[in-house]
Amino acid sequence: MSLLNALPLALEGQWHGWAAGILVATAALVFMGTPYVLLSANLGMRQGFHVLMVSLSGFVILISMLWLFGAPGTVPGTGPRYSEPRWTPFLAESEQGQQFARDVAAFPAGWDPIGGKYPGGIESSGEFTGAKGEILPALARLAAAQRLPATSPDDWNFRVAGEKPLPGEESLPPAIVRFKQVGSALLLGADIPATGAHREFTVFALRDKGKVFLWAAVFLGAAVVMFALNVLALARIERRETPGTPAAREPARV
Repeated sequence: MSLLNALPLALEGQWHGWAAGILVATAALVFMGTPYVLLSANLGMRQGFHVLMVSLSGFVILISMLWLFGAPGTVPGTGPRYSEPRWTPFLAESEQGQQFARDVAAFPAGWDPIGGKYPGGIESSGEFTGAKGEILPALARLAAAQRLPATSPDDWNFRVAGEKPLPGEESLPPAIVRFKQVGSALLLGADIPATGAHREFTVFALRDKGKVFLWAAVFLGAAVVMFALNVLALARIERRETPGTPAAREPARV
């Protein structure tokens, strides 16, 4: 895999990998190179460069803050995103299960039915579909590894017990689905009844928050540092060129 193909670039769903990389490089050359030519012609190459970098870093600071915090009409996380939140299935006897041994052993007692709200604006009803999409393939892989017959995700499909089934879900076995907030971790538990393809099975899942805002934070930090360094460089040039200052009396360095 080439470096450009490994770049996490995708522009409006049209440009990906090396094509997106070439497009971004060309845009940077045109939209940064043209102002630099004009600035260097009037201010000199060094001062023109610092003026361009101050302007660019100021723009990146503003847009990365928009990515991080949002604005009226714009929600946070609209810029470049790192790893998305996802659910990681685990069994009670696994290492992950041992971390939450007390809560897992008590399931479903003390767990919340689907429909609750949790810190960070998380609603379990909205998270259930994504969690189920991770649980079913994981159970199918486990069955294949144990040489059991239920090796298709459809063999493990279930609906939520006590809720009206969605169209097409009437024939699915009703599973007890519960959520629980344990410290900063959100857990899901599902007790899936036995079918002709598999025995009764209880599986859990942990919500990984992901690192959606990592790239935005990196852009903001780098832009702040770049802004400060170039402002200091411009201030030094200004002191050197101002008559009567000690810096102006120093011999020019080649």
